Amino acid sequence: QPSLSVYLNLSDVQGDYDLKIELRRLDDDRLVGEGGAGLSLDRPNAEIVFEMRNLVFPTEGRYEFRVHANDRFVGNKPFNVVKVPVK
Repeated sequence: QPSLSVYLNLSDVQGDYDLKIELRRLDDDRLVGEGGAGLSLDRPNAEIVFEMRNLVFPTEGRYEFRVHANDRFVGNKPFNVVKVPVK
């Protein structure tokens, strides 16, 4: 996958944060991709977009994005990867 964007909508987040996002295959918890950013937020809500590049999904199956703020787990989003036949 050449490029994949991940949108986060955060609430109650005023202050300084070290955000980390992981993409994991759920079958074996394999790390497929990751990204992060240091942020200083002056409002209680924030919208953030992470762009992940050159991802390789090794197999079809269940995957999950996991978000951590200051090394604390704050949320996840599972999804399915399926192979689409080329016509």
